[in-house]
Amino acid sequence: MISSQRKSHKYIWLVIVLVIPILLTMALKDLNFPSTSGSVNTEQLTAALKSNVVQIELKQPFQSPSPLVYELDAQGYSGRLLGQLRGTGKYEFSISESTKGVVVIDGIRKEELFKIEF
Repeated sequence: MISSQRKSHKYIWLVIVLVIPILLTMALKDLNFPSTSGSVNTEQLTAALKSNVVQIELKQPFQSPSPLVYELDAQGYSGRLLGQLRGTGKYEFSISESTKGVVVIDGIRKEELFKIEF
């Protein structure tokens, strides 16, 4: 190769080496994997179970000032506290393998606000 071909060849490979990882990263971000067990979609919230994570998107806030999210065991009773919903937005909670769903309870009045069973 002559000098000009070597330079252009070097720059072409440099561009390829930089562009391909960027394109792969962008492609992986756009992948949507289906939920493994189920999802619920209502006017107030959307909940999906993906492997050991419950994703809750709160579209409208609850009237309660302190909604708490608990796991549901096999008998349908609330178990471990997962967290609190503080307003509209997306929340992710890690759950155990034996979880059959989640329940949202008013922390002050101890009333059930929403129940999701997968």
